[in-house]
Amino acid sequence: MKYLLFLWLGFIGLVHAADDKRERLYAELVEKTLRMGEPVWLKTAEKPFLSIYTQTEQKKTVGTAIILHDQGGFADQKPLIHQFRTELPQHRWTTLSLQLPVLEEGAETEDYFALEAQTMARINAAITFLKKSNSEKIVLLGYGLGASFALSYAEKKPQTVKAVVLISLKLPAAKEERQAWIKKLTVLNIPVLDIYAEQDMAETRLTARKRRLAARENTNYRQLEIADTDRRYSHNETLLIKRVYSWLRRQFRGGGNNL
Repeated sequence: MKYLLFLWLGFIGLVHAADDKRERLYAELVEKTLRMGEPVWLKTAEKPFLSIYTQTEQKKTVGTAIILHDQGGFADQKPLIHQFRTELPQHRWTTLSLQLPVLEEGAETEDYFALEAQTMARINAAITFLKKSNSEKIVLLGYGLGASFALSYAEKKPQTVKAVVLISLKLPAAKEERQAWIKKLTVLNIPVLDIYAEQDMAETRLTARKRRLAARENTNYRQLEIADTDRRYSHNETLLIKRVYSWLRRQFRGGGNNL
């Protein structure tokens, strides 16, 4: 019995262990193909990891967006992560796209939630780097699971970031855990943009009202549905990005919260 328990615990450990080889392959791919921005290796107590720092060419920088990809993705993944990383600088935003921990191919979303602590440490390292670069306005922009971790970080350290953009927020399957994740919105009073697709994942679409209710005390919360598209925002990437940078412009130049 003890032997079986040991095997079971070992199996759980393997399921939740980050796939370092896969992450290295992503880093090699980025370094070989990068055409805009520069690779920056940051470090947590656990290990170094790759990020991509893309500065704006405009005379005045509004701030820096830390970009968090979806589960199993990488820091320059096309189309969405790459386009946010390279197009926001055209609108006076520097970007820092992080490589987040990844699991083996085929791992479930529930397994990825176990990587929260490692992801929080990477966001901390990114913010430390940006503070040393004198970045004053830092926002988090996450897609899918990246949005989940952006929300969690903002809830834990609301004074650290100025705004959060959540795109197709992923939520745990278990009802109690899902409700606890949505509840994170209740403590935020910083600007939050919550975007989802009309044909998004069921748990994202069906919890939209619950998210609005959770954030009802936050006058800086805005929820937006992108019509006629799925969670990949196929053929709607340009519209999505426009919605985001327009919202950011309103938050940091005045003019209200409506798009």
